[in-house]
Amino acid sequence: MNAAEFKAARERMGLSGAELGKRLGVTGAAVSRYESGKRPISKLVTNAVINLEAAMRATGQMPQEEPKTGKSRPKRSK
Repeated sequence: MNAAEFKAARERMGLSGAELGKRLGVTGAAVSRYESGKRPISKLVTNAVINLEAAMRATGQMPQEEPKTGKSRPKRSK
């Protein structure tokens, strides 16, 4: 898992860096370093993220994604 994939997984789970860090047993600063590529992401952390995402999906804890229609949203009138 690279830094961009790590960040995308966190965003899909709807977690802040601090929240993900707490679930992984690391600090929010460590999560930030993973996402910026300043700290290598070990296989252990990769597997923990994959398993956490799968568990959240299986238990209905994942945020709902908006359907992608390919159309932009109408602009609000003032």
